Amino acid sequence: MFDHSRGQVLHMLQVMNARAPARPGRTVVFLAPGPAAGTTSLAWAYARAAAELKSARVLVLDASCTPPATPLTPETPIVADALVAGPCLAVKPSNGAMNVYTSRLISEDQQGRDVLVTVSSPAFWREIRTPFDEVVIDCPAASRSPLGLAMAPHADAVVLVVEADRTRAPVAEKLLRELRATDANVVGAVLNRRRHYVPARIYDRL
Repeated sequence: MFDHSRGQVLHMLQVMNARAPARPGRTVVFLAPGPAAGTTSLAWAYARAAAELKSARVLVLDASCTPPATPLTPETPIVADALVAGPCLAVKPSNGAMNVYTSRLISEDQQGRDVLVTVSSPAFWREIRTPFDEVVIDCPAASRSPLGLAMAPHADAVVLVVEADRTRAPVAEKLLRELRATDANVVGAVLNRRRHYVPARIYDRL
């Protein structure tokens, strides 16, 4: 089962296929203007759906650059050099999701400047794309890190995540302008965590 409604996730896949045609290693960035917008759960729902419905081999890359809670040992690495000199932790199979793998960007610099340099390199994108059918990148909020804006123009598609009743329209519009200024392919926006003030059984009939 998906974390979000099946209809919402299926619609996302349909829009993605229409606006960013499938190719090996298709890379999708999920980015919100501010924190706690539900970007991570949405990215994971999309990744699980792609793996299940398309029988795709999917990598979910956590771009928060936070240190791991416990050290990870190298398992099924993307390339051997990435574990030594690159910013990615080892790629690990996801628990409970077939064909979904996880990795995380790490930084030796508190401000993440080393990662910003790395993600501007074509070699980085080749490394993460080559073993997978789809790469889903869960980016930190744009208000907290420039990483999402740095990665967006290199990705095949960008999904803007807007939290209902919380994200102010001018803030979302500003991020959209910034993304378009980088020539990022913004395929759409998701209004996340929308609250229904009408009972669901009645709302479904409207």
